[in-house]
Amino acid sequence: MQIKTFTCNLFSLQTYGNKRRAWQILKMNTVYPDNLFQNTFFPQPGITVRYLKIPAIVDFIFSTAPDPNYKTMANRSFGATDFKIAFLSGEELATVNGFKAQKKQIEWMCGRFSLKTLANEILSPGVPLADIQVSYQKKGAPFLNAYPDTPISLSHSGDYTAVSLGQNRQRCRHEICHSNHQAP
Repeated sequence: MQIKTFTCNLFSLQTYGNKRRAWQILKMNTVYPDNLFQNTFFPQPGITVRYLKIPAIVDFIFSTAPDPNYKTMANRSFGATDFKIAFLSGEELATVNGFKAQKKQIEWMCGRFSLKTLANEILSPGVPLADIQVSYQKKGAPFLNAYPDTPISLSHSGDYTAVSLGQNRQRCRHEICHSNHQAP
């Protein structure tokens, strides 16, 4: 399997695939405000990868920002009124409230938000984000309940979360690899 690496000024994102293609990079600020650091690219036809900066997602989704030291704090209980945007189902809120650390809660919610917005734009326009459900196979791979044959991947590292979606059953996988560059 061939490993492909996309490099921007902040980090590298490796995707795994069989075909060599030129990277197509798009800044997708048509749906979200400019302050939401969002980039989407297509490493090969049928595969879409999006990466976002977690603090930008936090600023966008929370009604009241979490404590700036959330990375070192114990979990907190989240409810539907804690969010500007309804994107988690009741079951997902129960899952996130079961995590022991706020860092894990925030990363998980940011990954869900990123995946659901990508799936909404590509597969389910007009469907409320909270109605887009993610489950896990026995071996732990995530899948979209409404599109079980559409491969997806989620990851996070440091201040970034990345998601990918493969159309036409194209397998997708990615990892975030940090570089030494600093954010502008």
